[in-house]
Amino acid sequence: MKNKYSVKIANFDGVKACVNKAKVSFKNTRETSRPLLKKSLEDALKYLADVENFKKCVPFTRFNGGIQCTSQAKGLCKPNKGRWPLKSVKLFKGLIDNLVENAKA
Repeated sequence: MKNKYSVKIANFDGVKACVNKAKVSFKNTRETSRPLLKKSLEDALKYLADVENFKKCVPFTRFNGGIQCTSQAKGLCKPNKGRWPLKSVKLFKGLIDNLVENAKA
């Protein structure tokens, strides 16, 4: 089955990966993706492992209604609210592994 992407870029030399119909919360996944921007793959995997082991939290900046403050979020975001969304972390780890495999192919 061929993947459908919204934009076709001429002379693209990167890698792509996508997930369809993932059973994860959109809001948790959006907040989990924000700290991963502009990080290398190694740094992103290390951050996700720290979140999975409850050493670091994911700061919630937009969808933060009903989320309690945590001391791990101090300095990361203004309201000091954070969580550890494990399903989203597992999804992003799988996506990064898929990116690495697509790059090798």
